[in-house]
Amino acid sequence: MGNGSPTETILERTGANWKLGVAFAVLALELAIVMVEQATGGLMFVYYLGLTVVAYRFLVGEKWVEPLALFAFYSGLIIGGYYFNLYTFPEYYGFTPAGIAGTDDSHFFSLAAASLPSDFPTREFYHVKDHPYSLLLKAVTPIPIHHPFEVLFFNALGATFLPVFSRMLSAEVFKDQRVAQLTFWLVAFGPFLLTNSVVLVRDGWTAALFTGAIVFFLQRRFFNFALLGALLFTFRIASGLQLGLVVGILALGILRRVETRRQQIAYLTGLGVLGLGALLAAWPYLVQRMQHIGAESIVGMFFRQSFLEYLRARAGDSFLLTINSQPLPIRLPGAFLFYLIFPLVTPGRIVVQGEVIWRDVLMNLYSLAFIVYIKYLLQGLIRAIRSNDNIIQLLAVAAVVIVLFLSQASMQIRHKTMIMPLLYTIIAFGYYHATRLEQQIGTIALFVMALLSVVKFILGV
Repeated sequence: MGNGSPTETILERTGANWKLGVAFAVLALELAIVMVEQATGGLMFVYYLGLTVVAYRFLVGEKWVEPLALFAFYSGLIIGGYYFNLYTFPEYYGFTPAGIAGTDDSHFFSLAAASLPSDFPTREFYHVKDHPYSLLLKAVTPIPIHHPFEVLFFNALGATFLPVFSRMLSAEVFKDQRVAQLTFWLVAFGPFLLTNSVVLVRDGWTAALFTGAIVFFLQRRFFNFALLGALLFTFRIASGLQLGLVVGILALGILRRVETRRQQIAYLTGLGVLGLGALLAAWPYLVQRMQHIGAESIVGMFFRQSFLEYLRARAGDSFLLTINSQPLPIRLPGAFLFYLIFPLVTPGRIVVQGEVIWRDVLMNLYSLAFIVYIKYLLQGLIRAIRSNDNIIQLLAVAAVVIVLFLSQASMQIRHKTMIMPLLYTIIAFGYYHATRLEQQIGTIALFVMALLSVVKFILGV
C-alpha cells in the first residue's frame, strides 16, 4: 500500500511518521556536528540531502523515509570516518592515510579544492593534470571547496541509491520480494561496499550507477538508463564499457521477449546506436590508455601487464603475480577464482604504526562474511544457470563474465566494488532458491573457503 493511499491504515501512517521523525532527528544531530566543525560544510550537507530527495523522487518514487534514512546512515559513517582518520592520522586532515591503508581520497580532494593547507599531503605535480571525478566534484558543489565536509556528502548522495537500486534489480529479475529485501540489507550493510563508498573515491558511485542503469535497461526506461550510463562514463570510462558488456548480454534475453519482428529490429537498432555512440566517445580514452600501458592493440588492454610489473617491483612474488604469469588455460580460471574470493582474512593489516585502520577492519569483516557468502553465491549461480528464465540465466552469465573481465583488465580488488550489488543479488537468490544438491555443493564450497582462510592465516601469506 502506497503512502497516502485511502486504504492505508492509521497504524501504518503512525509507523511511517515515527520513522520519519527518527530520520529527521539523526539528520539534525549530524548537521549540528558538521556545523560545529565547518559552517559551510553544514550548508553543503543540507544541499546534498536536498539533491538526494529530488533524485530519489525522480528515479524511484514518492517516498520520504527511505532516502532520508539512508542519507543519514551513510552521512553518519562519513562523519565517523572523518573524525577517526583525523584522530589516528591528523596529518591527512580527515582523509585515509595514503600509502599506509588509504586510497585516492586525499588526491581527489587536492584536485577539487580551491585552497589547501600548506602541509596537505599531495602527489608530486598533482596540479598539472585534472581528473573527471574532481571536475565533477567542483561542478556539482556550488561554493569553492576548502574543507572536506564541503564535498564529502556528495558520496552519501551516491551511496543512498546503492541498496535501493540493488533491491530494484533483484525484484525485476527474480520477481521475489524476499530476495529483493535480503539484497537491500546485504548491500546496505556490506563491509566491502561501505569501505569504498563513504570515502572520497568513485567506487560507490560507479556501483550505484552501474546497478541503476541495468535496472532501467531491464525496465525499458531508456531515458533513465541513458542518463545513468552517461554519468557512469563520466566517472570512469572503463566502467561504462563494462556496463555495455553486461547490457549486451542481458539484451539477448530481452530480445526473445519482444513480440514482433519490427520491434526486434527497432530494439537492435537502438542498442546499436547507443553502443556505437559509447564506443566513439570512449575511443580517444582507449587509444590513450593503450599507449599509457604499452599495449600493442586495443585487445591488449584486456590484460593489464603494467599492473603486474608494478606488483613485481613493489612486492616481489605474490599469489596474483604467480597466477597471471601462467599460460592462458591456467591463468583465466585461476585469476577468476582469485578475484572472486579475495580479499581473504588479513588481521595483521588492522593495526599499522600503532593505529587501527578502520577500512581494514571492515575488509576483514567482509572476508569473514564471504566464507558464508560463497555458499549462497555458488548456490545462486547454479540455480540461476539452471533456471528456465532467460534473464535470470543471463544475469548469472553476465556476473561470471564481468568478474573474469575485471580479473584480467583491472586486477585491483577495489574495482570489484562496482559489481558487488550484482553478486549480492545472486547471493540472496541462492539463499532462498536452491535444491538439496545445490545446497550440498554450496556447503562444500563454504568448508573449502573456511579451510583456505585458516591456512592463509596460519602461514601468514
